[in-house]
Amino acid sequence: MDYFRKALRGVSHHDEISQSVQVSLYIQKELWDWLLHFVKVTHKQTRDTIQPISISLAIPLFATAVLLGVKAAKCHIIDFLRKNWAMAVRGRNRAWEHVTESFVEVLATELNPDYFEQCTDHSDWLAERLYGVWVQEVLRKENFGPEYFPYGGAKHIFMCAFCQRWMTPELAKVLPCCSYLVVRRADGKIGYAHSELQDANFQDRIDELRRSFGTNRAMLWYLYGLLNAMKCEECDEYFQLCELSHCRHHPCPAEQCPQRTYARVYPCCNQLANSADTQKRLQLPGPQDSAG
Repeated sequence: MDYFRKALRGVSHHDEISQSVQVSLYIQKELWDWLLHFVKVTHKQTRDTIQPISISLAIPLFATAVLLGVKAAKCHIIDFLRKNWAMAVRGRNRAWEHVTESFVEVLATELNPDYFEQCTDHSDWLAERLYGVWVQEVLRKENFGPEYFPYGGAKHIFMCAFCQRWMTPELAKVLPCCSYLVVRRADGKIGYAHSELQDANFQDRIDELRRSFGTNRAMLWYLYGLLNAMKCEECDEYFQLCELSHCRHHPCPAEQCPQRTYARVYPCCNQLANSADTQKRLQLPGPQDSAG
């Protein structure tokens, strides 16, 4: 990036060197032009004032400034984002609105430009960082945005000793269980109570999932599926969205896989059925049945 910083101070908007640097770094022309003008103003190479920041370009402009190591531009855009965060994310990804409280300050203090010099996509790292902050918000908060997490965050999540599922206290009120403790549920029906497994540590599970998924984006959507529930139209029970083997997700039972003797697959999506599935094995007709 030293080449960029030297070139940024020594080229003009219409210089061939400027264009070649822009193209080689895969930077949008609008972002490049703004940063180029900003550097020229700060180095007193022009008497113009700093151009206003467009709402639609604020986030990618910040990403590019950090990536290229333009610290003054980064600080300038951070100040803008502190005042206009809601408007800046509205046209890009509404999910990011949930990290308003801490995201800008995290970006202002924890980003290292040297790391991003190795990135080939200048936008992915920022989205990944955003998802990472959102994951931390979900893990530490008891109540979260009702639009995405109506059953609360993962602050008080626990594992049931009977059904071996992670859930929040709010989810425990609606999810069925296989325990022997009979209770009357909120809807008036008789159900079974969940009991917390004292030795279970959700942080260990999170660390394991981080190694498995590899990205904060995948981690976030796992948490979304774990902390949300829907009512099944087939069995009239609630299930967590991460339960992909639930009957509503697979309208037909699993069938024996021709290629693998001990494996079963769902005909609707060819997904392998795991050992924890509750659906019964489909009894395929034998040779004598087909012959008859």
